[in-house]
Amino acid sequence: MEPESQKTPGFTAKRRRADAELMELQSSLRTGMINVKVLMEFRQAIGRARQASAAVQQYLEQKKSGGDPFAMLPKAIQERMQMAVTLLRDVI
Repeated sequence: MEPESQKTPGFTAKRRRADAELMELQSSLRTGMINVKVLMEFRQAIGRARQASAAVQQYLEQKKSGGDPFAMLPKAIQERMQMAVTLLRDVI
């Protein structure tokens, strides 16, 4: 099994590649190609995925450096609450 300290660089590289691919995918879709509401939902989903991977990255970096890896939780919870409010507004 790979030590925890060696997992972080691998995750970082994979996260960067995935982020670049998501941005490329997002930019490949333009208004007019698909329904605007579907496009907006797609872009929001990509944003949520990028935020979640950034939170994991922060957690791993804090844990590796001996900091408090749970210090990022309030921000992650705030992001989730913001997403929930957005979804509720869309439903209303």
